[in-house]
Amino acid sequence: MKERNTNQKQLILAAIKTMHHPTCDEIYLQVKEEYKAIGRATVFRNINNLVENKIIKKIVALHGADRYDYISEPHSHFQCKRCGKLIDVFYEPKINVPKSDLYEATDYELIITGYCKECLQEKNDKEKKTWN
Repeated sequence: MKERNTNQKQLILAAIKTMHHPTCDEIYLQVKEEYKAIGRATVFRNINNLVENKIIKKIVALHGADRYDYISEPHSHFQCKRCGKLIDVFYEPKINVPKSDLYEATDYELIITGYCKECLQEKNDKEKKTWN
């Protein structure tokens, strides 16, 4: 069955392309500004459809809501352990996933964790014992 390419889906994809790792709610609010009649369920359903068809990528966040990415070239992500900020990392390691009778690997996701520049600066500006 061929997927329908509706105006709603095109508005949602256009919004994702202009945003940096948005959540479903952020995408919904952006689209709602232009298309007042659109419902949250419609946006979420179309986002899931775009992920299933590999048009966008779902990033399962370590902290907070899952996020979405449109960048088509291979890349990984860095996520700050303190503020949750996601940063694109244009590095794709070559990983040889061991074969197993327990699974069939089809893809992998690399999320590098640590502290972003802003959080490191804040850490340096405060006493170490009060920074968490």
